[in-house]
Amino acid sequence: MFTIFDAEKLGVLWAFPKGKGKVNIGYAGEFKDAKKAFNELMQKYGFSGLKREKELGGVLPVSGPIKKAYADRVLVAGTAAGFIHAGVGEGNYLALKSGIIAGSIASKAISQNDFSISTLKEYETHWKNTFWKRVEAGVALYDIENFGVKFGITERIFDYPSDESIIRFLTRDVWGVARVLWKMIRLFRLNRVNR
Repeated sequence: MFTIFDAEKLGVLWAFPKGKGKVNIGYAGEFKDAKKAFNELMQKYGFSGLKREKELGGVLPVSGPIKKAYADRVLVAGTAAGFIHAGVGEGNYLALKSGIIAGSIASKAISQNDFSISTLKEYETHWKNTFWKRVEAGVALYDIENFGVKFGITERIFDYPSDESIIRFLTRDVWGVARVLWKMIRLFRLNRVNR
């Protein structure tokens, strides 16, 4: 698997080898015409000559998780619950992790024959303790990226957003300067880019 951060389109292009000469190529970013943007990136990175078997598209929730991922007889996991790292578009780990947690809570509910909110609310506590900071860091990074693009200061924020700078940012504690910047961006609603 490899990923490319594209600063011009402010998104991530990825490729997953599937074996037998096949590869899954995708792109997560913010744009009005997804197909046009994807085709431009396929051209830019040398993938335009590949035979396409299927084309799929979707929407990623970039504003954070839903307010409550449980209800009476219901647990919501993965991207349906908003569990993605919005800054880099990563959601596989969080989908799997939340599914495992949901399965554990569901198993407990089955053994107790109790599917009420009071039993299922443990899911919320468990996922928040397990990966809340990762989800919040993703929303913060997404907002900061968009702020940088909107005001033309992305290079100053990230020293040009390379994979290394994003990893460096994500492995630091978000609660310092980045958290203050993020709160200011959110407060003034400066983060949404019109493309």
